[in-house]
Amino acid sequence: MNLIKNEEARARAFNPLERVMSVKENGFGSVIISTTNEKLAQRLGRAIKKAFHGEVAYHWSHDNKLARVDCERAA
Repeated sequence: MNLIKNEEARARAFNPLERVMSVKENGFGSVIISTTNEKLAQRLGRAIKKAFHGEVAYHWSHDNKLARVDCERAA
């Protein structure tokens, strides 16, 4: 969670509107993080991949500004 907070603080230094809106656990060992900006979601995905050496998949919406970033920790 400190990684998420630190990346949010870095992003907020450039653009005060980039924030993490919510962090929820879904009960299956996953964490769902909602952000105000799709670029912040992408940035968090890269940081998690670098820290935990896992797999990251980016899914971009074509009609609106939405990004879904799925990170999976290497086994």
